[in-house]
Amino acid sequence: MTTSDTPASSPDFADRSDFEEADRGLVSPPLSSTITAEDGRVVWNFDDTAFLDEDCPDTAHPNLWRQSQLCARAGLFEVTEGVFQVRGFDLSNMTLIEGDHGVVVVDPLASAETAAAALELYRSQRGERPVAAVVFTHSHLDHFGGVLGVVGPDDGVPVVAPQGFMEHSVAENVYAGSAMLRRGAYYSGANLEPGPEGLVGMGLGFTASTGTAGLVAPTVEVRHTGQELTLDGVVFRFQMTPGTEAPAEMNFLLPQRRALC
Repeated sequence: MTTSDTPASSPDFADRSDFEEADRGLVSPPLSSTITAEDGRVVWNFDDTAFLDEDCPDTAHPNLWRQSQLCARAGLFEVTEGVFQVRGFDLSNMTLIEGDHGVVVVDPLASAETAAAALELYRSQRGERPVAAVVFTHSHLDHFGGVLGVVGPDDGVPVVAPQGFMEHSVAENVYAGSAMLRRGAYYSGANLEPGPEGLVGMGLGFTASTGTAGLVAPTVEVRHTGQELTLDGVVFRFQMTPGTEAPAEMNFLLPQRRALC
């Protein structure tokens, strides 16, 4: 229901149910206020979103403001038994699925530094479980760029990705890299200062981290819907979804956990 002075597109800020859902399952907040590179450069600052604690000003769209408030909920969250997520450490989230002996890492963020910090937070609460496998859901940098923060290039763990992943990752980030970076600077507001008159958020998350991006070539390719893999005792049932968000992309079901990615 709306009134004449309440645009239909404006969220109902009195309704806090979205915030309750976003906070559900919180296990631990971040271990520190910043994430730094080896040279001391800050690649992620959790305090950059502190301004979102205030009411939405006239300089920002209320929908984006509310979405950014929700995305700023940072920490380790339990989704369901044996499935955890680290949120608010980068543009994307990193999922950790506990197996028989270790943990399967899904979409290790955009930078090695943020991914390593996410894994450290998980281990601080769940123990020193080794990374048993890595899954890339699609060929966008914020879902694979931090892989070297969770595994080494020669660790020999299974790395699972959809068909065409390497082709499209290289095409987008190398062949078209310069154009994509320029495009990204426009749509992300990467050069703006965080704040109500600058960078408010990207909708998907606050922004992308500025750490070290890398890539480990997949060792297992998912080619068809219904394909199943067992990784560290956990059954993954895949659904191919190419051309939805990325040219190479997939979803998966964890039937043992009743969880859908």
